[in-house]
Amino acid sequence: MPEVGEVVRALTGREDGRLHVVTAVCGDRVGIADGRHRKLLCPKKKNPRHLTGLGIRLSPEQYATDKKLRESLRECLS
Repeated sequence: MPEVGEVVRALTGREDGRLHVVTAVCGDRVGIADGRHRKLLCPKKKNPRHLTGLGIRLSPEQYATDKKLRESLRECLS
C-alpha cells in the first residue's frame, strides 16, 4: 500500500504512465494528484493495485502547492 508523499506511476486508466504523488489513503483507495490534470484540492481516488511505487518520497513542502508538485515530479523524471 503506498504511503502519503510517495511518488507513483499509474498503470491503468486515463493517467496511464503519468507520475503522481499520493495525497491521502482512504481505506482501500488512495488519492493521487499531479498538479496539472489532477489538482491537490481534487485528487483522483485510485485502487493501489493500479499503481506502482518508484521508491521516491516527497516531503510535504515539495507538494504544498500544485506548482511545487509539478516541479518536484519533473525533477523525478530527470
